[in-house]
Amino acid sequence: MNHLDKLSRDPRAVVFDVMEEVRAGMLGLTAAGEGPQPMTHFADAESGLIWFISSTETDLVQSLDAGEDADYLLVAKDHDAHIHLHGKLYHDQDAAQLDLLWNPVIGAWFEGGRDDPHVALLRFAPEVAHIWASSTSTLKFGIEMARAKLDATHKPDIGRKASVRF
Repeated sequence: MNHLDKLSRDPRAVVFDVMEEVRAGMLGLTAAGEGPQPMTHFADAESGLIWFISSTETDLVQSLDAGEDADYLLVAKDHDAHIHLHGKLYHDQDAAQLDLLWNPVIGAWFEGGRDDPHVALLRFAPEVAHIWASSTSTLKFGIEMARAKLDATHKPDIGRKASVRF
C-alpha cells in the first residue's frame, strides 16, 4: 500500500513507515542559525520517541539546551511522502538506551567506541507531524497536468496533506 492510500486512515503510521524505509533525515534546532544536518534515526513507534546518536563536538549538540524546539525532515524512499516533525530535543543520559541502539556502524564514528566521551544520545519527542503524500503514478500525474493545462479552473489532484499530534 502506498503512503497516499494510508494517509487518510492512519497518518501516524505513515510517519513510522517512512522511518523504517529510510535510515536518515535532516535534524535541526528550530531557533538555531545553522541549518539542519543529516542524522540517522532510531524510531520507537510504540513510545513515539525518536533517538539519535551524535557527538558532543557537533554544532547541534553544543547548541542544545534542555528540551529545545527541533525539527526533523524526512522524504520517503519513493518520494511519495514528505514529512516534517516538530517537537522537543533532549540530550539524554540513558545508558541502557544507548546500549540498545549501539552497533558497529555507530562505533566507527567514535575513536573510543561506546565509551568515547564525545558520544551523545539525543531523544526527540515529536509533538506534531505534517505529512504530504502524493501519487507515484506517472500516468496519473500526466493526466492531472494535462487537465490543468486544458482547463484553467482545474487544480491538479496528485496528493494530500495531513497532520497528526503525538
